[in-house]
Amino acid sequence: DVNRGIELYNKGDFEEAANELQSVVQESPDNAQARRYLGLALVERGHLDEAAVQLNRAHELEPSGDTKLALARLAVERKSFDEADAHLK
Repeated sequence: DVNRGIELYNKGDFEEAANELQSVVQESPDNAQARRYLGLALVERGHLDEAAVQLNRAHELEPSGDTKLALARLAVERKSFDEADAHLK
C-alpha cells in the first residue's frame, strides 16, 4: 500500500519502496502521491527516465509543491540546474 511504500522510502529502502509503489500505481493509476514517491525512489536508484514518467504524471494529476520539489530533485540529478530552478519558482 502507499503508506508502506512511503515508509520504505523514508527508511532508504528504495528498491522495496519502488516495488511496493509500482503495485499501488498499477492498481490506482491516478494516485499522484504513489507516483510521486515511486518517481523519487526511482531517482534514488538512478532510473531517471522512468522517474520522469512517474513524476510528470504525478504533476499532471496533482500539481502540488511536493511534486514540483520532486521534479526539481530529478532535474538536479540530471544536472539540469536551470530546469530545477524553474520548478522551484
